[in-house]
Amino acid sequence: MPKFDFISEREMRVLLDLDYNELQENIKSQSWKSVHIIAGSIVEAVLIDYLLSTDHVARNSDDPLKYDLGKAITICIDKNAISTRTAELCSVIRSYRNLIHPGRLLRLSESAPSKDSAFIAAAVVNLILDEIATKKGGLLGLTAEQLVSKIERDDKSLTILKHLIREMSSAELERFIIHELPKAYFAINNQDDGSNIFSKKILTRFSKAYRMAIICASEKLKKQAASRFVKILKEEDGEKVVKYFDAFFNAEDLKYIEKDYSEMIKKHLISMISDSLKIPNEVKKLSGLLQYLEKDDVREWLDEYLMVLVRKNIFPPLKNRIVGLVIGEVFNVGDGVQKQTVINRINDWVDYIDVEDDKAALESLIKIKKSIETGLPF
Repeated sequence: MPKFDFISEREMRVLLDLDYNELQENIKSQSWKSVHIIAGSIVEAVLIDYLLSTDHVARNSDDPLKYDLGKAITICIDKNAISTRTAELCSVIRSYRNLIHPGRLLRLSESAPSKDSAFIAAAVVNLILDEIATKKGGLLGLTAEQLVSKIERDDKSLTILKHLIREMSSAELERFIIHELPKAYFAINNQDDGSNIFSKKILTRFSKAYRMAIICASEKLKKQAASRFVKILKEEDGEKVVKYFDAFFNAEDLKYIEKDYSEMIKKHLISMISDSLKIPNEVKKLSGLLQYLEKDDVREWLDEYLMVLVRKNIFPPLKNRIVGLVIGEVFNVGDGVQKQTVINRINDWVDYIDVEDDKAALESLIKIKKSIETGLPF
């Protein structure tokens, strides 16, 4: 069965899928008249969708939705959207509406549908679909569904993704970021128990593709995408929130969150710090959070790291990771309120710690403080 993923409107894609399935059923049941009618309906819908999605409307005052199949074919020939050969074959379905009215068919002396003409009509549908999909892709780039499919099927697709995104219309890029990519991600994620290595690779590509698309998006679209995480956080269960964050959000996206919700998002991200320390990719997604925090938030942010750092018998690699993360974040924000607040908070911790009992923890705290004050790496 062909894909209608080059059709922009979801509702139209659904209807065309249903019509194509019905076309095949009518061929099996030898309902030749129905084959002609449905084939003509599909071709007409596809050609008019093409004209609506190109610059035809802007260049002409008439409405493609009012065209009959014959006029749609003629205009698409003029625009080189379909070949002359395919257009000639369309004669078998050009007057498909006449078949609905037997009296009109008799008046016009047209032949009744036959098995041979029905098979030609079905073949014309496939020819039209191939030619319009190719032409539309060349003019407008891929649709959101086509790009999702490309990423899913091609493990090297990310190497050319920026070029594919640049060729997309702004409407399709919005659909890709806001709807189609997250939908495809969760369709696979919800079916996978974690053991399928191919599913994991696809999900990883989806996440990377989302981030690359965000970079190419307008400021308005970036804000719209960030607001999706706000909606997920407010309305969905904890598992969905974690999965959505893992795939489609990081701390740097805070700059696109509306002020009314930024405090909520910051609190949520701070609460994730201690659990994320065991997972390098999670830690990376929280990078840059400090620059968006006010004084009280900075203290909470630092405490999440230090409560893990001062634990007895902490593994040295984890300890070094925490020290490096805190220092790196402070270096990134430069001099200012955040830096001084971190230093003051470390002093609070130093005063609190028992020198004899927590000597290793004290050394780590002093190392962080000295590095921040001097601007030198530990």
